[in-house]
Amino acid sequence: MDFQTALQIVARRHQNSVRRINEKIPQMERREALSEQVRKEREERKDLLTNGSRSSTGKKGFWQGIGDWFSGK
Repeated sequence: MDFQTALQIVARRHQNSVRRINEKIPQMERREALSEQVRKEREERKDLLTNGSRSSTGKKGFWQGIGDWFSGK
């Protein structure tokens, strides 16, 4: 094998590794988006169990409202 052939083989291997990495980028982006969606759903379920509402921001939730009603607030 001569020097030119060796350089072509190295260049081809490099191109193949770049192509494989570029194919993995969209997969990682989808995986991260799915992970974020699962985290948000988990947080929403936790809010439902804790507060009795869909969001803890700006709202007291069902159970806090019941407590306020009994305490006269």
